[in-house]
Amino acid sequence: MFLSQKKYFPFFFFILVSSRFFAQLDSTSLYVVIQDSTAAYNQQQQDSIKNSISRIGCPSSLFSKKRFAIVASTEAVLYAGSMIGLNELWYKEYPRSAFHFFNDNDEWLQMDKVGHVTTSYYVGRIGIDLLKWTGADRKKAIWYGGMLGSLYQTTVEVLDGYSTEWGFSIGDFAANTAGSLLVIGQELAWDEQRIVLKYSFQQSNFALYRPNILGSTIYENLLKDYNGQTYWLSINLASFMKKETTFPSWLNVAVGYGANGMKKWGKC
Repeated sequence: MFLSQKKYFPFFFFILVSSRFFAQLDSTSLYVVIQDSTAAYNQQQQDSIKNSISRIGCPSSLFSKKRFAIVASTEAVLYAGSMIGLNELWYKEYPRSAFHFFNDNDEWLQMDKVGHVTTSYYVGRIGIDLLKWTGADRKKAIWYGGMLGSLYQTTVEVLDGYSTEWGFSIGDFAANTAGSLLVIGQELAWDEQRIVLKYSFQQSNFALYRPNILGSTIYENLLKDYNGQTYWLSINLASFMKKETTFPSWLNVAVGYGANGMKKWGKC
């Protein structure tokens, strides 16, 4: 029903500073490097800093309470903030009701359902990587992190369930769960993602007729205009072959799904 796509990644950077001093000793133009007495110490410090920075983005070999606190607090703030924002900017404008269900499985030619699967899949991938970064137990990182997308989007479904405009969608809930299970299953089986969901977009003309539904800008079209969206199931064939295979690892086979001619809720 309602699709919110968020991508967040940690960024790390560093600055390396080094200096050398040169002096001309005589008329033969012979140059030598003049280093002060602390040069060796400074180089050791720089190497230590570089090694520390390079380890920041790597998963911890042991469980780190500090890293876990960073991940848990960041996710909690983002989760609470986005829920409050959704309520204030979206749901507050519509009347509330008793909790109820809503069947929207025949809308948008199931494009919104594929979007739910994809969003849940990618949020799950991020959740797994973050918990691995903390050094959490492998299976716990996969299950708890992988279900992050379902947890987030199911909360949105609950908010839908209390709105007269929509309702809790079993179809959306199933799609959210499918996306989580896709990422979890591959991590448990292969410790990697061999089958990846991908997204592409090209502008359609239908948004010109219904900008309030399909978006009035390119940025809104990216999320709202299902006519221009295509979702791909991309399979890396080399990952299923022996390690010594010469088959190119960069070559994938993908199957896509898209729809067209929709102006509102899947109707032409």
